[in-house]
Amino acid sequence: MTPLLNSQSQLTAAMTAYNERMRVVAQNLSNARTTGTTPGESPYSRQLPIFESYFNRAAGQNLVRIKEIIQDKTPFKEESDPSHPAADERGIVKMPNVEPLVEVMDMNQSAQGLKRLFKAYRVATQMRHMTLALLKNA
Repeated sequence: MTPLLNSQSQLTAAMTAYNERMRVVAQNLSNARTTGTTPGESPYSRQLPIFESYFNRAAGQNLVRIKEIIQDKTPFKEESDPSHPAADERGIVKMPNVEPLVEVMDMNQSAQGLKRLFKAYRVATQMRHMTLALLKNA
């Protein structure tokens, strides 16, 4: 595989991983207030994508992907709301361990990374087209 095609496949793998990261962040944001429905039931738990580098034999190169999505082990927050269906005998409701501000920052960081990857992919594509044009005219 040529270096330009290698770079494009590496960029594609990275864009796929960033896209998945953004999906997980969006899921966390949309569930930031999702509680249990019965006393003692756990609320939504923040999800965290774990990245890994792996060797793709078919492409003959190292690529990046999301290895797994794990649950954040940060303790749940607690709020007093005796009228809530998930309130325990003390009137305490377990709330998700999602911090919306952190999720927004993660989304912004992912969006900026994806933007840089798209730009690099566009440059690699242009370079490949210019190389093919040079070879065609040679």
